[in-house]
Amino acid sequence: MKQILAGIHEWSWWSEEKGLNFNGHALVRQGELIVIDPPPYGPGDREALLALGRPAEILLTNRHHVRASNEMRREFGARVWIHQADADALPEPADVTFDDEPRLPGGLRGIRVPDNKTPGETALWVPQEKGGVLILGDALIGKPAGSMRLLPDDKYADPARARHGVRVLLGLPYDAVLLGDGESIPSGGRAALERFLSTSY
Repeated sequence: MKQILAGIHEWSWWSEEKGLNFNGHALVRQGELIVIDPPPYGPGDREALLALGRPAEILLTNRHHVRASNEMRREFGARVWIHQADADALPEPADVTFDDEPRLPGGLRGIRVPDNKTPGETALWVPQEKGGVLILGDALIGKPAGSMRLLPDDKYADPARARHGVRVLLGLPYDAVLLGDGESIPSGGRAALERFLSTSY
């Protein structure tokens, strides 16, 4: 686990199958430790997480990012949150579901990404004094490092609509984009997203 931005930590689990990192993020907001899309722990990750506090809330960006959330819920009593459109597909029920305009823990804002891999794909925006930070699940992946792209076309009902759908992410201020899959972009993330959109049509 490492501090990737002020107040935000990231840890990763390498997927041999996908050839990229699966990332989780942890942040303390309003006195609570919030965890997003938690992958399994690597050496020292659990201890580093507990140094921040006990997880109180677990936010899932989509139904495929359950990862280690149920184990963490059982250990810490944390609540699992997910968009209602993805809730029925979870292996274990979520504690809280939300809609397209949710009030999320820690003042985070959820943005549903239309026509993506799953109907409930949700980006998370973390407000900060100067702009904000965008955290993505499967809406885009960070590969190669420093850039973003969609998943392969066969993951979408309509790849063209999926490419258009990510434009909703331009509606908020941020520079950093932290990614659930691949390499996060702690500086220049918005520019990387704009490059992707300018070359994907």
